[in-house]
Amino acid sequence: WVTEFEMSEISAGTDAPLTDEEWAWAMAKEHIYAFAGGAEKIFYIGLYPAKSPEGTWLIYQEIEKSEEGGEKRVIIKNRQEKPAYYAYRTMVTVLEGFREAENLDPEAYLFRGEGIGEEDVRAMFDLTRHVLERGRYRFLLADGREIYVLWGEGDLPPELQGEVRVTDWRGETSTILAEDLRPDDAPLYVETLP
Repeated sequence: WVTEFEMSEISAGTDAPLTDEEWAWAMAKEHIYAFAGGAEKIFYIGLYPAKSPEGTWLIYQEIEKSEEGGEKRVIIKNRQEKPAYYAYRTMVTVLEGFREAENLDPEAYLFRGEGIGEEDVRAMFDLTRHVLERGRYRFLLADGREIYVLWGEGDLPPELQGEVRVTDWRGETSTILAEDLRPDDAPLYVETLP
C-alpha cells in the first residue's frame, strides 16, 4: 500500500511550473505506474489546499471558520473541482476493481536500490521523466475486460485492433479505430470492442 501519495515539481520530473492540467496528468500517470508496480491501494493526500502545489489539489475551496453563540462552524466557499479531480475520478471509475496491472514498456523499470547514492537518485529522476513521457499499461478488470492506458509517442500494443472505446482524462468517451489512436501527454483509457 502507498499510504501518503503526494506530489511536487520534482516528483513530476521537472523544475518548471506545471499547468493544472499537467499536474492532473502527472498524478494519474504516477498512480498507474504504482499500480503496475504492485501497489494495491494508494491514498492520495492532495484533496484540498495544503502545502503541496495548488495544481495537485483535487478540490479548491476557501474555508472560513467562525464561532457564533459558542458554536464553532466551518463554512466552505467557492468550492470548485480542479483538473486533477476529473483525472482522478476518471482513473478510479475506468479501472475500478482491476485484478491485474502490467507495464508493457520494456524500457520502464522499477527502482530497487539497496543503498541510496547520488547515482540512484539520478536514476529515480530519469525513471520519473520516462514514466511521465511515455506509458503503455494493461489492466485486467474483474469482469474480464482489458483496459489499456496510453500516453506519449511510441507503438501501440498489438492487441489494439479494429474499433476501440477511448476515454480521455476528463471522462469523455468516444469510439474510434485503433489505427487512428494518437496518444499525447494526457492519459487515454482504451478498451477493445467485440
